Amino acid sequence: MEGDTLASATTCCRLHRWSANHIGMTLFKPSDVTAKDMLEFGKQTYGTELLITGVPVNGQGESVWETVGDLVRFPHDHGLLASIETIVQVHRCQQWVAMYSDEQERLPEGLRVRFAATIDEAFDGRPTTQNPAAWIHLGHGQLEHSFELLEDLEEWEDEEYETIPGLSNGHEDEDYRSAKDIRKRISGQRGNILFMALPLCYGQQIAATLCETGRIHLVHANTSFAVTDGLQFYDGVDHPERTHQSLASWSEWVVAVEKAWRGAARVLLLGKTP
Repeated sequence: MEGDTLASATTCCRLHRWSANHIGMTLFKPSDVTAKDMLEFGKQTYGTELLITGVPVNGQGESVWETVGDLVRFPHDHGLLASIETIVQVHRCQQWVAMYSDEQERLPEGLRVRFAATIDEAFDGRPTTQNPAAWIHLGHGQLEHSFELLEDLEEWEDEEYETIPGLSNGHEDEDYRSAKDIRKRISGQRGNILFMALPLCYGQQIAATLCETGRIHLVHANTSFAVTDGLQFYDGVDHPERTHQSLASWSEWVVAVEKAWRGAARVLLLGKTP
């Protein structure tokens, strides 16, 4: 089952195609990002928030961070600040492309970091709610949240069930939400998500479900197993590799997107072919 799910997560990279209604493709690997993709990102509608959910809370149930300054004073696991910096750089490149595409005189508004204790606070599924430009969830992942009967089976076929992964609503390993439910909420809200990061257990399986919306364009979810607390932001396909504490995969996004941005700039400014 897990192998099948991982295969789906990998092959869905280019299943979605760009279209006029802003339902686009999802890229899971930095190496997949091209100048043509950056040109399309420049045409998309994104919000202005870098949303971080699953934030730890104090005794009153309030988020321990309200600003990035709070995060520096009361730090989280190593890698969170690196992920924020990566997303800021990726978004900046997208904004440059948007500016050149629309022939604007100044760079569009940058990101505002928003901390939320739970997913429910930020994703309500209402059409008046704007999806964030970027989203990091600091909670936990669950491989088997629920099972749903597959539809469209022939009468002679035996019943088959689909495994739905889940993710914790908040920071603690409890109160899980179905990834399918969160997918529905994202689909019901306005706008797209440029970058989603799931540094948690079974991030790949959860991302595969969420990205069926076609609304999420870049995804960092390199965990397909139960990861130990403190190692969730690191590179590696197993626990021993993650203890090396490498964050190279985050830098790979910056390198790849900046290269694609330069290719897009040659198209916009010099009329070159992407």
